Amino acid sequence: MAAHSSNDGREDGSTHLVSARVTSPEVERREERAHYLVMVDGEQPGRRFLVGAAPVTLGRVAPCDVVIVDSQISRAHCSVEGNGAELVVTDLGSTNGTFVDGKRIAGSARIPHGGTLRIGRQVFRHELRIRREVVAAEQLDSDLAAARSYVDSQLSARLRDGPVLTDWLFEPSARIGGDALGYHAIDEDHFALYLLDVAGHGPAAALHAAAVLNVLRKQALPGMDVRRPEDVLRGLNKMFPMEEHGDMFFTAWYGVYRRSERQIRFCCGGHHPGYLVGPDPGSTIPLWTKNPLLGAKRDHAFSGASVPVIPGGALYLFSDGLFEVPAPGGEMRGLEDFLPLLAAGAGGSSEPERLVGAMKRLTGSNVFEDDVTVLVATFP
Repeated sequence: MAAHSSNDGREDGSTHLVSARVTSPEVERREERAHYLVMVDGEQPGRRFLVGAAPVTLGRVAPCDVVIVDSQISRAHCSVEGNGAELVVTDLGSTNGTFVDGKRIAGSARIPHGGTLRIGRQVFRHELRIRREVVAAEQLDSDLAAARSYVDSQLSARLRDGPVLTDWLFEPSARIGGDALGYHAIDEDHFALYLLDVAGHGPAAALHAAAVLNVLRKQALPGMDVRRPEDVLRGLNKMFPMEEHGDMFFTAWYGVYRRSERQIRFCCGGHHPGYLVGPDPGSTIPLWTKNPLLGAKRDHAFSGASVPVIPGGALYLFSDGLFEVPAPGGEMRGLEDFLPLLAAGAGGSSEPERLVGAMKRLTGSNVFEDDVTVLVATFP
């Protein structure tokens, strides 16, 4: 930043610095503001588009200006246009209606600043913002997208054949979150599976999760037997004390499948159980050991346990964002509400997608308030 000095006539002859670039409140008020619609609930949360004086049409197919893939949206659903300080929406004869702040409109209606527009399952918020602010926000979005891409690249590839088959779904509540999952062969007889959940959201939580994930993948825990889950969590707990990592802590579930004995040894660190589900519906075994979350007690001696695995059994690991969700009436759902979905057995090609889709239908929302991660491993 450029600056110049001046003597203001003070007796001590001292100088003061004056910024060469000053943006006064009056200048900021004169800056051009523009209308934007930002998706807050739907298929692409964070999606933003500019609305000017010319009408912008929203619908399911081209030639609409904004195309949204949603079966509850009409081919040409509505149009929006900026009219000075107002944003006006007009329903174009849609089948399922256009809603402003929860009320269905007939013809045209004003969307107030901060108000919501809903069409189908998509909800937009009206923002009246200075253009330079939006440019800065879009740059932040780009940076977060790059960080999200890096985190995604650290996730293990799905396994479609071999002694362990895997499928997973990773859906952060924000643009980037603190959940992570992984699995890898330790040797010919041992296979590790794990899921962790760093407290909080955003880049700091994501980077912390990525650091822990890299340690697990590289088996970089000196003096620890990585075939023993309790040793692994003890090693992570010593390596990532919260007082040395920005007061961040995390929960984890770590298990090792021993192929020759068809047995899983596992350990939990402040995490809810994983669940072993047999090939027959209704056979659900919680896999849990009582230990604190990781990073809080540096010298804790973690305890583990083991269970046999019958052919066709499946291990379900998931973060609490999947089941700690509000019901349409506002009350919170919990683990006991989610478990019947596991007991129902698999249905369809992707078990993680089935579970996440079922919880979205129960909540009546396409967006979770917390990060959601699901890992399903099947043992033929």
